[in-house]
Amino acid sequence: MIRVIKVGGSLLTWDALPQKLTGWLAEQPPALNVMIAGGGPWADLLRDSAKRFGLSEPSAHAMCVRAMSVTATLLSDLVDCECERSFDGLRQRVGNGVLVFDCQTWLLAGEAQDLPKSWDVTSDSIAARLAMDLNAELVLLKSCDAGTDDPASLVASHYVDRFFSKITPNLSVIRYVNLRSL
Repeated sequence: MIRVIKVGGSLLTWDALPQKLTGWLAEQPPALNVMIAGGGPWADLLRDSAKRFGLSEPSAHAMCVRAMSVTATLLSDLVDCECERSFDGLRQRVGNGVLVFDCQTWLLAGEAQDLPKSWDVTSDSIAARLAMDLNAELVLLKSCDAGTDDPASLVASHYVDRFFSKITPNLSVIRYVNLRSL
């Protein structure tokens, strides 16, 4: 079993993240846990710069993907696990364990071409697309409660990005977890 876990960028500034995330992972059923880190304050800075300087959405999106590479390295250091940078390497993994996937090469090389290169796509849809490719369960770890499990309602409430409801019909299991409330 494979579990793709999107660790929200807002969690990356939380002092308790390493302990809470490690504890949450220990409570999960056995699986290969593949974590993707959100962009957090790095993506927020790039979003602000894109507005301020009129950067194109594809350019800003590429910069945010590169920022996710930084947050992937940060997350792997925080929870003391390997950071896999190759999708082929990821597909060859078997067994249980925890690792972080740096999705930069996978995304910028065009392996997930159905994802728009715009603000409609954030790490939520990127993690969902990865879960599709791996036939995996998807877990979104965030700093707030979802309030519903309906993808369209989650988009409307800005809990997830605008593309999320378009990609999730292909997923059989999606969980929404407020890590700060545990």
